[in-house]
Amino acid sequence: MSRAAARARLTRAGVSQRLRRLEEQLGMPLLRRTTRRLELTEGGSELLASTSRLLDDLERIDAVLGHRATAPPLRIAAPPLFVKRWLVPLLGEFVDEHPGPIELELANRSIDLLSARVDLVVRTTLQVPPGTVARRLTTNRLLVVAAPSYLERHGTPSRPHELIHHHCLRYGPADPRVEWRFRVGRSTTVVPIRPRWTCDDGEILIALAVAGRGIIVIPSLGIASELAAGALVSILEGYRRDEVGTWTILPAGRRAPARARALARFLAARLPAALQR
Repeated sequence: MSRAAARARLTRAGVSQRLRRLEEQLGMPLLRRTTRRLELTEGGSELLASTSRLLDDLERIDAVLGHRATAPPLRIAAPPLFVKRWLVPLLGEFVDEHPGPIELELANRSIDLLSARVDLVVRTTLQVPPGTVARRLTTNRLLVVAAPSYLERHGTPSRPHELIHHHCLRYGPADPRVEWRFRVGRSTTVVPIRPRWTCDDGEILIALAVAGRGIIVIPSLGIASELAAGALVSILEGYRRDEVGTWTILPAGRRAPARARALARFLAARLPAALQR
């Protein structure tokens, strides 16, 4: 109820009052209340499904009539690297098929969809946040890479623990205690590093690595062109890093806008071909 109130910009008491009025009007309970949780009754589930279909139909009618300028914008949060390299071209195609305004936030941090008032998040992560509806777009290997010029000056590490003596570039917020983990078979090697550069923008870190400033751990999705051109090379191939997924994430517990759900389907269908270009 608290989340519904925040989403609707009402007080919790105001939401409860509206719910009671609706239940009185329909002559049946819509929620089953216990000491620990609320859950939909059978009638509540049927009403939710029916009204969701009506809302989808209204959005389709509005799109056909070309009145999208008055519709709420589709609010998207995604990492800058993903936005610049893949999302912007694909969003152009999406808007041609699903007209309407777009609000795009460049965000590497974890986004709370409710408090940030975002409809859809694109995120590359090891673990999808609980309580969300996620669709995997692609799977990426975490690679350890550096520029040939850096390796010529400083040598190529052959074992993970040798990274202690190298210039490392870290993606994420500043943190004096940073560890990189590697796996060989069933054993895990943990390497403490002291980053020479720390940044939460993958594009900047890639540029630093290409300039020979150090070694970076990054998903393979972000550096495909640099690897193909030889600007970066993969090292420590005998030591595995985790695989991470790139996902579209929608909020659970409330009905996502039809255009947000359409964008999740669109990216899942179009991104694999875009990555091959």
